[in-house]
Amino acid sequence: MMKKLLSILLAIYGANALQAQNMLSLNEAVEIALKNNYDIQLAKTAADVTAINNNAGNAGMLPNIDFNVSENLSNTNINQKFSNGLEVQSNGVGATNLNANVALSWTLFDGMKMFATKHRLEELETQSGFALKEQMQQTVAQVMVEYYAIVGQKMQIKSTQKALDLVQKRLEIVKTQYQVGTVSAFELNQVTIDQNTNQTNLLLQQNNLKNQMAGFNVLLAREADIIFDVIETIDVDTAQAPTIDKDLENKNFALLSAERSISVAGFQLSEARAQRLPIVRLNSSYAYTRQTSQAGFSLLNQSNGLNAGVTASIPLFRGGTIKNQIKTTQLQLRSSQLQYSRLKNSVSYQYQQAFNNFTAYKTIVGMEESNAKLALGNLTIAEGRLKQGLSTLLEVKEADRNWQDAESRLIEARYNLKVAEIQLQQLRGELVK
Repeated sequence: MMKKLLSILLAIYGANALQAQNMLSLNEAVEIALKNNYDIQLAKTAADVTAINNNAGNAGMLPNIDFNVSENLSNTNINQKFSNGLEVQSNGVGATNLNANVALSWTLFDGMKMFATKHRLEELETQSGFALKEQMQQTVAQVMVEYYAIVGQKMQIKSTQKALDLVQKRLEIVKTQYQVGTVSAFELNQVTIDQNTNQTNLLLQQNNLKNQMAGFNVLLAREADIIFDVIETIDVDTAQAPTIDKDLENKNFALLSAERSISVAGFQLSEARAQRLPIVRLNSSYAYTRQTSQAGFSLLNQSNGLNAGVTASIPLFRGGTIKNQIKTTQLQLRSSQLQYSRLKNSVSYQYQQAFNNFTAYKTIVGMEESNAKLALGNLTIAEGRLKQGLSTLLEVKEADRNWQDAESRLIEARYNLKVAEIQLQQLRGELVK
């Protein structure tokens, strides 16, 4: 007997330890997603690329310095006659020609295009940073919404399991009443049907939970079959009631990113207009030349030295390409402005909708909590009356249905309230700092 009791206790302890080991908190889920999520990794890579490209060299502010070297070998036949009567005839004459130089080319003025380019690169880097934060916001919000969807499903399973326990107790009561002849086989069959229906609902809900967990694992970029558990609470800080935020354009990362697009388009327009102005370049080089020949008038010719100069180029006509580029960038700027305005309206609408949902479901949760308590109380009364033979099975079934509906509505209201809170936080840029 003691061995059996010990084995049971060990089994319970092992199950509890496994459950604790597999418990996944919301913070842990968010950390895993921020580390592993593929969309975040892609956005981070894009941000890294823009950070690398943002430098003075890519803007054209720094000189280009090249080292060039060439050496040519030749083998020729020479037949030369000079005015002084000297004649040179030789076959198979070897010769070498070595040229080496370090050349510098530096754009001193290009119509301020290089400065516009540098500002554009800086805006692109800033924009990619906002885009990364926006992707992180979206991922965290999605993780939170799906995490609480799993929590809600588990709460629904718990409610259905409780309903199944109640109907099983009811079945025992009806069986006893049937044996003494106070109820017919119809009532007994009806309760059995209710029991089977609850069992079916429980199995369907458990299967839905498994599928939700598999999808959640994929969102976290890990194996779909990893088993975990969640904390079965949906808490909302209703004491801190949200207000209509009039400063979303300075908080929402999507709007901040879109605003940078306008700046980028503006600098592109400046770059296009700069092509109409002169370009001044400094050119300089240090060259070394050595020529040798085994025969001929010049057996050795060697030189080295520094040279420098300034060149200016003034565009007069380029087939209308500059004019077309300016028109195109003007349209791109207008398009960026329109996209920003459209996004601003959309974000404002989403925030207003989430605010309305939060306000409504905050009230609904309170009402549904009261309804669930009252419905459970009615069910308890009906069950007691049925046991005493003072109530019909139909009355108990109606009370049971009302209680289950109230529980489902309460779980759904709590979930919707939490989703509205998450949406408000996401739109205000509060999920990721």
